[in-house]
Amino acid sequence: MDSNRSTWHGDDEILKVFHGNDMPHGFTVRHLEEAESTQDLAWELLRGGEKKAIVIADRQLAGRGRCGRKWHGAARGNVYMSVAVADMGLNCDLSTFAFKFAARVAEMFSTEFSVPLAVKAPNDLMLNGKKVGGILVETARTMAVIGIGINLVVDENLQSHCAQPVGSIESVKSLAPGDVIPRICAVIATMLGEEIAKAYVR
Repeated sequence: MDSNRSTWHGDDEILKVFHGNDMPHGFTVRHLEEAESTQDLAWELLRGGEKKAIVIADRQLAGRGRCGRKWHGAARGNVYMSVAVADMGLNCDLSTFAFKFAARVAEMFSTEFSVPLAVKAPNDLMLNGKKVGGILVETARTMAVIGIGINLVVDENLQSHCAQPVGSIESVKSLAPGDVIPRICAVIATMLGEEIAKAYVR
């Protein structure tokens, strides 16, 4: 993985945050202390033959958002992850997936953690009028990579890079990545199953 300065942790390192049946079926999990971009790594895994993979980094140095915008996320304690799927089906329509997924994630935060996230189209997660996260969906043929970035803690340098006000979940509740990531994975596994099923019955 030339684009990253760290080597993969063993799977046991990150699997500790998953509980019982929270581990999405059929997915391999890869975890790094530091990555340039979890999105790029997810694409590398797909090109290398992986069918389903989740890439998680403790720090991300060169993440990206929509239209090639940079997603600055150097602080530890936040969510930097990408989910890769090799076969979404030829008829799968992911044009609105980012918004629908963001809505499900917001609902999960409200239900599980009593954190009242809102969704701003097309892909932003908002808290008290400030952006705390975003979803990025990239596709190529039947392959898809879904990137998720969520500020659980304050990154003091982040606001200087962003045109809109940015915030963090810790303004209302203290959460760790290990609290949040398994639940995000459960949401995305459900949604991917629904989208793939629809693609194959059309």
